[in-house]
Amino acid sequence: MTGLPCEVGTGRRGGRHDISRVQRILRAGLRVLVRVGMLTLLGGVVAVFGLAKGDDPDLQSHNEAVSVEFDPATAARYKSLADAPFDRPILLNYHDIAPDARAPYRVTPRDFAAQMHMLKLAGFHTMSATELVRYLRTGEGTDHSLVITFDDGTSGLWTHADSILEQCGFRAIVFVITGRVGTHRPYYLTWKELAKMQETGRWDIESHSHDGHDWVAIDAEGTTGPFMINRAWLSEAGRLESLAEYRRRVERDLRRSIAEIESHGFGRPQLFAYPFSASVKPSNDVQAAAYAKGLVDELFEGGLTNISPPTTYLSERHRLQRQLGRIEVFTDTTSDELFERVRDSLPIAVEDVPAPAEASGWLDRSGETTALRMEDGTFRLGVQPGSWAEVTFAPQQTEDWTNYLVQVQLDPAAPAGTDSSSGLEIGVGGEGDYRIDVSAGWFRVDAQSLGERSTIAEGPIAAPGPYTVLAVVRPHEVSFEINGVVVHEIASQGEIRGGIGLRVRLGPVAAAEPAFRNLTVASLG
Repeated sequence: MTGLPCEVGTGRRGGRHDISRVQRILRAGLRVLVRVGMLTLLGGVVAVFGLAKGDDPDLQSHNEAVSVEFDPATAARYKSLADAPFDRPILLNYHDIAPDARAPYRVTPRDFAAQMHMLKLAGFHTMSATELVRYLRTGEGTDHSLVITFDDGTSGLWTHADSILEQCGFRAIVFVITGRVGTHRPYYLTWKELAKMQETGRWDIESHSHDGHDWVAIDAEGTTGPFMINRAWLSEAGRLESLAEYRRRVERDLRRSIAEIESHGFGRPQLFAYPFSASVKPSNDVQAAAYAKGLVDELFEGGLTNISPPTTYLSERHRLQRQLGRIEVFTDTTSDELFERVRDSLPIAVEDVPAPAEASGWLDRSGETTALRMEDGTFRLGVQPGSWAEVTFAPQQTEDWTNYLVQVQLDPAAPAGTDSSSGLEIGVGGEGDYRIDVSAGWFRVDAQSLGERSTIAEGPIAAPGPYTVLAVVRPHEVSFEINGVVVHEIASQGEIRGGIGLRVRLGPVAAAEPAFRNLTVASLG
């Protein structure tokens, strides 16, 4: 017989009762030991495999990349972009990568993977923050360069996005709100997760403010505006903060953000993403917004926003201004849609515009596609009597045009005194633009700078029309000719860059709509 001895002691209650009691105690102890052993074993399993969120509460799990396949036709279409020549960066902006994509700024891992693989097939390579800053300083172009950015610093970047970037050989920049790092777990990344991300060599850590990703009250009624570019309402004092108080608040926030990033070992941030893309408006004080822009220029190498219309490359004008627009990606953005937006963001060379120009590619002033009526090389804008219309050719893709000429035959189509005219505009999308308007027997040249338009020349035209108008655009001068005669020349200290536009004004009693014939654009070399 094994186990307990049959007899223990000789007490008055009898040995067997005492033996049973001892057995119960020993068996209970054995059960405790077994339970402790099982917990220890489970602890070992957890230590080996980790929990869903990781053993370390400051470190989320790191999921595997999502597999992506495209059908042959789709893959071929994406690959076609790899042959398109361009040497200026395109910037993308994301916010969060998460399986639950109900919020408009969340992209699912599967959609994000499809977008990254599409960009890989399209021949893109990604730039680091250092490479982007070098480009801002030197303007030295790189072929098929892409900058992938994420605002806010959400944990989905480490959990889902990182492995997908690794799979595609891409890297990215995360703009963190330093005052929220490690808060509202598991939504925001921790400093430890950010350190792990930087260790991969795929991530750069830059600034999105400290506490400035917020709205502040700007009047007694509780109206709010973006923290960075508005003077705040001081309720206890019953007034707006002074400009000096505003400046101290904003500067303190930006310097705190820089100090937090540096103190955690990431180096000094060189780039700043404006919260809510609010770099100029909505602001209750233009001086405040101008101060914020100047402060960002002082503390950082570039300020990033999201743009509308959401198609552009980093033009020379924006490089010099250190203002970087990004294509924003939303929950419902498919890889096909992003492909089209990126494709439509590539710069168009003057040499690639057919002669005469075609009706496609023109946008109205709101940035919407407009259908020009075109027959036998003649454009008509479809203007009703008593109204006007303006269209521009691919404005986000022609911002860097210079050293070109544009010629068009303008037919006012209405006799003198009917208040009808047709015009040609150059420098669209640049620092300023110039326009020549022609009516029956009269011309006028306007210049626009900083949103203000003024007439700089006007006079009679001897011939009755139609009129052949030629504009010659060089980096620092523009000349306008009518029927081979120079009517005005303009010298500019700043560099003249930008595309072309057409304008029609139709008087209330006009009998016919002005027309544009044989529009031709050519490079001057």
